[in-house]
Amino acid sequence: MLKNIKLLVVLSFMHITLLYAVTPQVSAGMQHSHAIKSDGSLWSWGDNTKGQLGDGTYTSRKKPIQIGNDYDWRSISSGKNFSVAIKNNGTLWAWGNNEKYQLGNGRNVQKNTPIRIGSRYDWESVSAGAEYTIALKRDGTLWAWGDNAMGQLGIGSNSPRRYPTQVGRDRDWKVIASGVTHTCAIKGNGTLWAWGDNRLGQLGDGTNIQRLRPVRIGYGANWKDVSLGQVHTIALKTNATLWAWGNNNQNQLGTATYDGSTIPKRVGYSSSWQSVSAGYLHSLAIKFDGTLWAWGYNSFGQLGISGSSGAIVERPTKVGTRSNWSRVSTNAAHTLGIQNRGTFWAWGDNTYAQVGDNSNIQRRTPVQLFANKIIGTLFKIPSLKYAECFYVDSDLIIKGSSRRVGCDPYDFDDYSGVRPDPIPDFESEYSNFPIKQK
Repeated sequence: MLKNIKLLVVLSFMHITLLYAVTPQVSAGMQHSHAIKSDGSLWSWGDNTKGQLGDGTYTSRKKPIQIGNDYDWRSISSGKNFSVAIKNNGTLWAWGNNEKYQLGNGRNVQKNTPIRIGSRYDWESVSAGAEYTIALKRDGTLWAWGDNAMGQLGIGSNSPRRYPTQVGRDRDWKVIASGVTHTCAIKGNGTLWAWGDNRLGQLGDGTNIQRLRPVRIGYGANWKDVSLGQVHTIALKTNATLWAWGNNNQNQLGTATYDGSTIPKRVGYSSSWQSVSAGYLHSLAIKFDGTLWAWGYNSFGQLGISGSSGAIVERPTKVGTRSNWSRVSTNAAHTLGIQNRGTFWAWGDNTYAQVGDNSNIQRRTPVQLFANKIIGTLFKIPSLKYAECFYVDSDLIIKGSSRRVGCDPYDFDDYSGVRPDPIPDFESEYSNFPIKQK
C-alpha cells in the first residue's frame, strides 16, 4: 500500500539512489511489545512466558531483540500474550499463547516462533484482541477466529473458531479493531459496525445487549478510524472530530464526567485529530500537527504526561512539547510511539520489561529505544572518501552502493577518527554522537 511506503532519496554529484523503506510500526501487547523497522525487520521485547515474542524461547527480554532474519514484515498486532503479523507477500503469521485457538492453526498448542496460518497470499490487515483475532483480506472480506465467549467473532454464535472463519458475506470492510471481548469495523462507505460484549455500552448502539453479529452504529457514514479498550471505544470521523463511548469510570472517554455512554459522544471541540489508540482504561490520540494527547487512568505512567502524579487525567492533555509524533499504540498499562524521524519511544508499566529500556523501572514519560543507532541523518565520512551516507535504523546505506554495514557509533570501525559533519538541511538529534579514536 502506498501509505506504508516511504521513499528516501540520496543525492550524489552524478546520479540518484532511491531507497524504499517500510513505514516503521509499533504494537503494544498486554505485557509485551513489537516494532517493525523501516528495513522490514521485526523486533520484540517484554514478557515471553507464552512465546509471544517469537524468538524461539520462553525467556523474557528487557530490550528489543530481532525476530529471525526476515526483512519483509509489513504489519504487526499484539494481543494478550500472542502476536499476529502479515508479510509483504500477503501471508499471515502468528505465535504465542494458543489456548483459545487465537493463532488460527486449528490446534491449541502455543508456539514460540512465527508459524504461517493457511496458504493464502491475500491478507490485508490483522488485529489481535485479548484472546481472539480478526483480519481482512484484499477482497474486503472479514475473518475471525479464537475465543468467542461474548460473541466477539461476529459469526452468530458464542462458539470458538479454530481456523479463520468468514464473518457474513460482505466484501466491503475497510478498517478493523479488536478489544478484550468486543469488536468494531468500518466499511468502505464509512459506516461503523460493532458486535460482542456490550454490558457497559461499548458497542455504541444505545443498548447493553450482547450482539452476536455486526450491527450498524448510528446513521453516520463518515467514520474513519476506531480503537477499542477494555470496555470503551474511541473513534474518528472524516471531519477529524473525536468520539467515545462505553465505560468511563476512569475518564477514559475524556469527557471529565465519569458518566459512561451507550452511544458515541463527541470529545471536546477540536477538529484536528489524526489517529487514536485505546488502552484498557485510558486513551491516546495524535493531532495533525504531530502533537500527542492522552487521558484516563495513569497509575503506571502510561499516559506519558510529565508532572502528572494523579491516577486519572480527565480530559485530553498534551504529552510533552514535541510536535512530531506519527504513531502511537497502547494496551493494558504501557504505551509505544514513533516520531516522524523514525525514532521509537516507550513509557508506562515496565514490570515485565515491556518498555524495552533494559530495565524494570516504571517510566512516566517517553524514553527512547534503539537510542544507540543513528536514524535518518546524512553524513560525510572522510574514511569513506567523503561518500554521503544515509543512516536508517541499524544500517548504514552508502550512496552509489548496495553494500550495507553496521553503524552503531560505538562499534563502528570504518572511520577516520574525525566526527562526521552533518550535511546542511538534514537535522538530527544525533549529529554530535561520539566517535572513538582508532
